[in-house]
Amino acid sequence: MSIVIIGLGNPGGEYEHTRHNAGRDAVVLLAKKEGFDDFVLNKKANALVAEGKIGKEKVMLALPETFMNNSGKAASALVKSVKAAQKLLVIQDDLDLPLGTLKMVFHRGSGGHKGIESINRALKTEAYVRIRIGIS
Repeated sequence: MSIVIIGLGNPGGEYEHTRHNAGRDAVVLLAKKEGFDDFVLNKKANALVAEGKIGKEKVMLALPETFMNNSGKAASALVKSVKAAQKLLVIQDDLDLPLGTLKMVFHRGSGGHKGIESINRALKTEAYVRIRIGIS
């Protein structure tokens, strides 16, 4: 079972490199830094996916091609069980944190973030790790 890292954001050029896409941009940067394969469309998940290794760990990076509020669709196609969610990391933007601040949270509620709410509903768990990137 590999680690799955999902970068939240909205697809399309109009959202590219906006603060709301901080999670998506962080995952793209990680893919470049770690030399991952190119992102390819996984039709079942409706997400761009790249696979590679970080250290000795097999990692799948995913960028949902749905709007933020429907991120759970991609998450549920890539993370098949509550147990598998323990190896999920979601990177998201957070309006409640100062710009550039990072905060890691474990097994917590959505804090009103619609993308996280969608993932929680789809996976039927909050038992995964999130990195919140401040955009305020």
